[in-house]
Amino acid sequence: MNQTKPARANVIVLKQILNLIPRGMINRHALATGVEAKARSFSVLSHLSAMLFSSPSSSRASSPAAFSGTAPTR
Repeated sequence: MNQTKPARANVIVLKQILNLIPRGMINRHALATGVEAKARSFSVLSHLSAMLFSSPSSSRASSPAAFSGTAPTR
């Protein structure tokens, strides 16, 4: 299988996004929801990084309604 690396620009943008999120907030939410206890080989930060990297970049997915837990209205 051919292993390819992500483009450097994608990694830099991802790092900038992650720098906007306080680490304490990530760990606090992980402990409050019980995710930290269920994690096996990934840290909470690496899991968040992977989810952000693989998330679709469509305008619907990046709308505020997608993060608020409410369904977007048409």
